[in-house]
Amino acid sequence: MKKAVAIAEIEINLMKEILAINANVAANSLNIPTAGVAGISQSAILTGIAVAKAGFATAKVLAFAEVGCSRAPATGRVAFHSRWPGVLASKRRATKSF
Repeated sequence: MKKAVAIAEIEINLMKEILAINANVAANSLNIPTAGVAGISQSAILTGIAVAKAGFATAKVLAFAEVGCSRAPATGRVAFHSRWPGVLASKRRATKSF
């Protein structure tokens, strides 16, 4: 659920950034002598950068493994676990007793 909220927030921020880019492009003074070519190229470059940043942010959210820690009542050892096999396998092998 937290991932869905984080991804939705990234999408909302992307839309706000694209709106701000388009507002600034419309105010570009070079649009008149270049018949709008300056604004189109500025918009394409900046929107591409914004989409790439949002893509990396989304990938970062999706790649983050949900990791937890639990204490076994019988042994008192702390065990790290993950939903995906292989994640934190090295920490699972190196459990410590307190």
